[in-house]
Amino acid sequence: MPRKPSYGRAWGATLLIFAAAAAAAGLAARRGGAAAGAGADPESGGADWFFVLRVPEITAQYESGVKVMELRLGQWLDALARAGWRPLPLSDALGRLKEGGGLPENSIVTVFSPGTLRTYEIAAPIFRRRRWPATWLADGRAVRLADRRYPTAHVLRLMRRRDGWDAGFAEASGAFRLKGPRAAARGGWLAKAGGLALNRAAALDRLGCLVVNGDWTAADLVRRLAAEKPATGKVCLGKAWIQSREWGVTMPGGSPEARFSLRAPPAKKGARLFWLGTAGRPDFRLRARARGLEGELRLLLRYDEASGAGLLVALGGRDVVVEGLRGSRSRRLASLALPAAPQGRPFQLDIDLAGRRLALSMDGSAPIIVDAGPRPAPGQGMLQLQLADRMRGIAEVRDLRLDFSPGKAR
Repeated sequence: MPRKPSYGRAWGATLLIFAAAAAAAGLAARRGGAAAGAGADPESGGADWFFVLRVPEITAQYESGVKVMELRLGQWLDALARAGWRPLPLSDALGRLKEGGGLPENSIVTVFSPGTLRTYEIAAPIFRRRRWPATWLADGRAVRLADRRYPTAHVLRLMRRRDGWDAGFAEASGAFRLKGPRAAARGGWLAKAGGLALNRAAALDRLGCLVVNGDWTAADLVRRLAAEKPATGKVCLGKAWIQSREWGVTMPGGSPEARFSLRAPPAKKGARLFWLGTAGRPDFRLRARARGLEGELRLLLRYDEASGAGLLVALGGRDVVVEGLRGSRSRRLASLALPAAPQGRPFQLDIDLAGRRLALSMDGSAPIIVDAGPRPAPGQGMLQLQLADRMRGIAEVRDLRLDFSPGKAR
C-alpha cells in the first residue's frame, strides 16, 4: 500500500511562521507605544497630582488655518511625549485618586470643551494615530437641542468604544458628567479655570485647567508645563522664555540650563521671577549660588500674592536681613553681618526652612536661626525672586543657580 503523506513538517513550519509574526507584531506595538508616549499605559505610581490641558477649538474657516492647527496639534503631542508626559482619560485620573491610589509621574489629561463636531473630525485622527486618549465634553444643552455643530450621542458612544476616550457633557454652570472605557465620573471646573493646569488629590471637587494658546509652539507648551510642575524631589529652579516672557521653571539638577542670569529691563528699576512648582512646599532647603550681583537680591519664601504673607530674605549691603511679611507690613526677624558686600563677587546663600524655624548662612558661615517665623499657610505660598536698584535701575544677578529640595529640615 502507498504511504500516507505526512504533514508534520508542514504544520511545524506553519506554526513557526505564525510565532515569528506574532513576536514581530508585539515588538512593533511596543515600539509604536514608546514612540507615541502613549497613553494607555496602565502603570500606577505614587503621584498625587495631574495636569489638565484644554485644547482650543478649531474654528478657522479657511483650509490653510485648518492645516496649521493639524500640524500644531501633532507637534504638541509629539513634544509632550518626548518630554515624558503620560496621557490619561479624566475618568481614570479621578477614579484612581478618589480610591486612594496614585498616578504615574507626569500624568496629563487632554480635554476638548465645548467640543464641536468640526474639531473632532480634524483632531481625532491625529490623536488616534498616536494612541493618545482624550476627554471630550460636548455642550450639553446644544446636544439636547440637536445642534448639528456638536457630536450626537451616537458619536460620543463611538468615542468611548472605538477610540478609548472619555465622552460626556459640560454645562454652563461648570459641571460635567462623562463616561470612559472603564468608569464614569462627575465633577466641575473652578470658576476661574483656564490659567493653571495642576490638580491635586486633596481638591478634586472643582478642577483647574490650562487653556492652551493656539499660538504656542511645541517648545512653548513644554516649557509652560515645566513652569507649573510640582517640585517633588531635588530640582533646580531655572528660567525659560515662553512667548517673549521670562518664566521660572523646575528642571533636573544636571540640566545645562540650570544656571541663568536675570536683569532689570532698561526702562525699569527691578525684575522678578517666581516658581509655581514650589507652591504648597512650605518646608525646603535652598542653595543660591551666583557669580555676581548688582543692586539688591530679595528672596520671598512661602509668598502668597493674595495676602502678601511670607518671609523675605534680602541681600544687598553688608548684611543679610530676614523679615516677616503680612500684607503691607513687615517685621524684622534677624540679620547676618557680612565681611564684604556681595556686589561684584561670587557668593553662596543657604536656607533651611521647616515650620517656623529658619536657618540661614552665607558663604559657609555659622548659620543664624529664626525660631519664631510666621506659620506657613497650608497649600499656599511659593518662592519668588526679586531684583531692585533704586539708584541706577541696572539690577542684575549673574550665573545664578538655585538648588531646591522639598522636605522638612533635620
